[in-house]
Amino acid sequence: MGSQIRDILRVYGLAALLIVILFAVAIRYVAPPPPKVLRFAAGASDGFYYADATAYKNALARDGIDVTLVETQGAVDNLHMLIDKPDAVDVALVQGGLTGELPDNDNAKHVVAIAGLFYEPAWVLLRPGLHIRHVSELRHRRIAIGLEGSGTRALAEQLLAANNLGAADVTTLKIGNDAALEALDKGDIDAAVFVAGAPSPRMTDLLTRRRAFIMSFDQADAYLMKFPFLTSVPLPIGAVSLAADVPPTRMTLVAPTAMLLARDDIHPALVTLLLRAASRMESGRQLFAPAGTFPTLQNLDFPVQSDAQRYFDRGPSILYRFLPFSIAVWIQRMVVLVVPLLTMLPIVRLAPPAYRWQMQRKIYQWYKHLRRIEAAVEDATTPEQCEKLRHELVEIEARLQKLRLPISYVQQLYDLRGHVDFVRDRLTAKSA
Repeated sequence: MGSQIRDILRVYGLAALLIVILFAVAIRYVAPPPPKVLRFAAGASDGFYYADATAYKNALARDGIDVTLVETQGAVDNLHMLIDKPDAVDVALVQGGLTGELPDNDNAKHVVAIAGLFYEPAWVLLRPGLHIRHVSELRHRRIAIGLEGSGTRALAEQLLAANNLGAADVTTLKIGNDAALEALDKGDIDAAVFVAGAPSPRMTDLLTRRRAFIMSFDQADAYLMKFPFLTSVPLPIGAVSLAADVPPTRMTLVAPTAMLLARDDIHPALVTLLLRAASRMESGRQLFAPAGTFPTLQNLDFPVQSDAQRYFDRGPSILYRFLPFSIAVWIQRMVVLVVPLLTMLPIVRLAPPAYRWQMQRKIYQWYKHLRRIEAAVEDATTPEQCEKLRHELVEIEARLQKLRLPISYVQQLYDLRGHVDFVRDRLTAKSA
């Protein structure tokens, strides 16, 4: 009985071990389920980024993802948090052209782009009575350039530096959007720089009341040559307010592209969710872009995340198109296990033949010896040769008596023993 158990374990145990190994390898490559919480660096609460991030929060909530909005000073702060605080932020809205703000460490190499979402022009608002056509004419003026850590401040400083305006040439106030608009309304400053995909309600109110005016970038082509991350965008007559005819003339603005960034270890399912939400919210006609322009992989400052690239190349998988998110994720993860399941079928089917072959081999291996003895009987010419062959037959019989086989193979064992007797009879007749 012990030998039979060993035989069974040798065959079926090996098959079970192979199946376990295949499942272990497959499970290693099954992506973990996506996290239920996504931390989103959203900028200042009074900014355009925060409003856009709130829209993503509402969109992802329908798929069971709880988006936590992390308030920051702005785009630069968003980028630094994404790089330096992986436990605090998962994704971030970041303004184009901020690669100069990257810290000199390896963490920055893990930042990837999911998509460009919209143009966010630089709005240079001037107080009433200030007739300025170029940034260079802001010399000796008081200018609000945004908070420390904001994308507005970073771009404003780039624009000022390009026009040779340094700290000795202009007075810069590092204040937020609301404070800058209030200072303009009161006439406390000469100009303010804002970076936003669309004018905020407070900005629109200020412009319609003629408490501020928009400066057109007539030198837009030169700015684009100097700053490749910028795009020239038109601002048509009446685009801000038709009723108030703001602006009263066609203008040109320069705009970086707002990007959705993450670290390269972001879960692929979250990339799909974010891009699906972006396709719904950003693909329509925008103030500065025709329908279908966004989301995009153009004008990005960071490497494109691999799953985002596949999404743009092939679109969302059929699972995410027609199934709820949770079910699609479950099926996608389980597909990896189909390989060992399919492999298991031939392994299971091969186990019984392998077991039969092992049992029959215990019997058939003796036929090789028996045929040799039978051939030797024909050539035996002396009593000593016959006695030697008779002794070999006795040894074979002794071994066969110790052979333990399942009941289904006993018939073949008895057949073998009968053939041993047959060869013995021939040997007896030969030696008579």
